[in-house]
Amino acid sequence: MPAFRSRLAAALILCAVLTAANALAARTAADEQRIAEFARRYKVLQQRLLLEGAERREELAGERAAPAPDLAELTGLWPGIERAREGARALPFGPSVAAPNVRANNPAGDSPSATQSEVSVAANGDYLLVAFNDGQGILGAGPRTHTQGYAWSNNGGQSFTDGGAPPSVAGYLWDSDPVTAVNENTGEFWYSGLNSNLAAGRNGIAVVKATFTGGVLGWDTPRMVRWVNDNQVVLDKEWMAADPGSGRLYVVYTAFGAATPTDTIEIQSSADGGLTWSNPLALSDPADDGYVQGARVAVGPAGEVYVTWYAIGRNPPFQDAYPVRKSTNGGASFGPAIAAAHVFSNFSSGAPGFNRPRGITFPTLAVDRSNGPHRGRVYVGWQECVDFYNDQLGTRSRVNDTEPNDLFTQAGTFVVGDSLLGTVTPGDMDFYKFNATQGQTVECYGQNVAGALDFSMRLLCGDGNAMLAVADAGAGQDNLVVFTIPVTGTYYLRIKGLSGSGAYAVFTGLHTPQADDRARDHRDVFMASSDDGVQWGAPVRINSESPWLDDWLPELAVSNLSLVYASWYDWRDAPAALCNAQSQVYLASSNDGGATWTDLGALSDAPSDWTDWTNAKSNLQPNQGDYAALFADCQAVYGGWSDARDADVNVYIARYPPVTQPTLVTFASVSATPHQVSIAWQAQGGGPLSGDIQRRRPAGVWATLATIASDGTGRMSYLDATVSPGTAYEYQLIIPVLPSGQWITCTVGVRVPPEILPLVLGPARPNPARPQDEIYVSLELPTDAPATLRLYDLTGREVLKVEALISTPGPQTVTLRRQFWPKPGIYFLRLQQGSKEATRRISILR
Repeated sequence: MPAFRSRLAAALILCAVLTAANALAARTAADEQRIAEFARRYKVLQQRLLLEGAERREELAGERAAPAPDLAELTGLWPGIERAREGARALPFGPSVAAPNVRANNPAGDSPSATQSEVSVAANGDYLLVAFNDGQGILGAGPRTHTQGYAWSNNGGQSFTDGGAPPSVAGYLWDSDPVTAVNENTGEFWYSGLNSNLAAGRNGIAVVKATFTGGVLGWDTPRMVRWVNDNQVVLDKEWMAADPGSGRLYVVYTAFGAATPTDTIEIQSSADGGLTWSNPLALSDPADDGYVQGARVAVGPAGEVYVTWYAIGRNPPFQDAYPVRKSTNGGASFGPAIAAAHVFSNFSSGAPGFNRPRGITFPTLAVDRSNGPHRGRVYVGWQECVDFYNDQLGTRSRVNDTEPNDLFTQAGTFVVGDSLLGTVTPGDMDFYKFNATQGQTVECYGQNVAGALDFSMRLLCGDGNAMLAVADAGAGQDNLVVFTIPVTGTYYLRIKGLSGSGAYAVFTGLHTPQADDRARDHRDVFMASSDDGVQWGAPVRINSESPWLDDWLPELAVSNLSLVYASWYDWRDAPAALCNAQSQVYLASSNDGGATWTDLGALSDAPSDWTDWTNAKSNLQPNQGDYAALFADCQAVYGGWSDARDADVNVYIARYPPVTQPTLVTFASVSATPHQVSIAWQAQGGGPLSGDIQRRRPAGVWATLATIASDGTGRMSYLDATVSPGTAYEYQLIIPVLPSGQWITCTVGVRVPPEILPLVLGPARPNPARPQDEIYVSLELPTDAPATLRLYDLTGREVLKVEALISTPGPQTVTLRRQFWPKPGIYFLRLQQGSKEATRRISILR
């Protein structure tokens, strides 16, 4: 009996185990189905957000104006909030590693809330050109004006002159996405941006050249790169680069089809200083139409052109990509697209206080043009999220909306993992509160149950005031918020009806760590590098703060000394009382080609509290911009960003490392012929200055050529007549600094063009020739390009062709063998190389 009972018990236990296993398998299958459905919806939402970002290009006709601040609805609802926030803002922040921050734009005369954001910086010595979006253009009683502006500096960024808007093409207004570039060999600055002609129904891209003369910035004539009809194509997110070697300009952008929801990445180039532009060349895969945006372009030291962009992945595991294509022929054609990295993007909500209700996931791109150990290395950077596609949402209880809960003080309570069900009408707000622990990544997926409903989701700190994330994909769309909790405590989720009426369902959950998690939280900054644009190294995380804080809008730059720099919005220094919802801009560097990174500290010297609308007023979306600025050369690194320390959002610039003395001289210009180089610098200040000019071959030893002095205008010029054709050189100027020491300019590189030799076809010997003779033809080639020597009869028929044997420049002799001779008569020899040719007559006797 005992044995029987034992066997029976074992059987019952086995049955119970099998039953439980079957139940678990069934539950797992259901979970997997739910997860797959969420993942599919996420990708639909992601594409919708990308396309919505450019439909009618929100910048057109002032549509970039931000709605009234939501916090106006909350002000004063919780006694003591404002006093608490004032105290939080007074907390000390760490010292900046940069020179004191300088505001580039001049807000005098601007309307309240006029925002300057989306910054780009280029520098050449002490000359700086800064570009930015300018919200003043859509404020005031008059008609809309330009919504871009610029500022310049001639003292290394110690002060700036706000120049208003750059000159524009007749009939066009500057819209957004301004970008600056510089040709360091000529000292020419370039400005590019989106523009529109509202009367003609056109949108386009324009560029304009700027140069410094006597320390003052002056503009050339603006030129259109491309214009299109609004009802056919919308151009967006242009970026620009200048090749200092060839002088060629490159502009990349996204072309959205207005009639159909597709988009492509395209490039155009100019070889004549922007006067004319090549036809658009599509770079993105046609299979990715509708899934690409945010292109960047950069030029390598040998003139190679790199382009990268953001491409949405549509298949499991749902990683997005940053494809890179390379051109070695001036942008005429490109090699295949190779992904620098595959990443999980937090595409639906931005950083704390970001007022555009979606995330930005565009790449940054830089190339090492120095003569250092990593010359030619290309770097791609981005921000990355954990893999939330495998997480389970809404697996706990169902929580119904209970009115009234229009205030956060009346919020209903839920546990993360619950599903929230409710209805809203325009202006109606439903608040829910929950508790979470520092380091947990919370996910809230809001499903639009009523098809015409437009609702937003906003995550708020425990003070009910600090805005941590916002999502609003538009009418009929779902919303998603993925956010890592910075401080253990209570948080609020607000659902607001914007238009239409109806039901919503919010599925909540926590992220479960996955094997493919490269990021530690909802956003970390990464980069990958390649020496050829084809083979890419493993991604490396740049930021090193605690793994529960945001890192936002990274930028990369490489100095002339082969040092790589990265900057980004960082939230580590903010007070816990505000859920770390204040930003600074941080800087990191790598001296080993991106293998390891060192935090240098904050570039900004004051915090930006984006969540306090009484202080950070902004009339533009986005208030923080879609990108920031970072530029590096041999003298310094310059960062530029949107900053909320003032009464509204302005542009601030910082220089690292800080300097106490302005540059003594600035490179002005260089030109070269096959036998001489003319180079000039511009001395700063009014006193005379002299120094030694030095020259070397790249990476060679410096040798002093002469001592030169400034003229009455401060110009320091030198003509080097000891150069060799087709050779590369570098120049620098050394200025003695009293009482001791010396000051050295940035290195200027120049390639001396090869000597232009004539194409010469000498006489054939003997002439006339007999059938048994060998004929010797003397010729001279100017280059090593392929050349051909052909023999034609009097009718123009080719009877003999010699090629491949001729490939060496200079004088040479070609032997024509007698076994190839045709019948006797009069013939013509023609030598061709490229577009050049030369002819000779020859007679063959009987």
